[in-house]
Amino acid sequence: MWSSRDPAPSPDSGVADESGLRSHRWMKLLLFGHGYLGAAIARDFRLAGWQVTAASLHGCDGLMACDVSDPSAVANCAPADFIIHCASSGRGG
Repeated sequence: MWSSRDPAPSPDSGVADESGLRSHRWMKLLLFGHGYLGAAIARDFRLAGWQVTAASLHGCDGLMACDVSDPSAVANCAPADFIIHCASSGRGG
């Protein structure tokens, strides 16, 4: 299990196909919640070579707007290899 204290997983590890060979495609991260924690996670994954799509409730500062509590909004998000949810309740806690 990945921890925020560990380096972000390298996309060079790729994904094994039926032959056991690894492809070297860009790995895609979808991150919900781009506050203090989310911004740090997004930065680490980008530095490790991942393609990161970050979403916040209002989508300001170049982020995708998505209400993670709305299943239809989440269903319209781009596909990802890995999803991290660190959006808060908005109630400061």
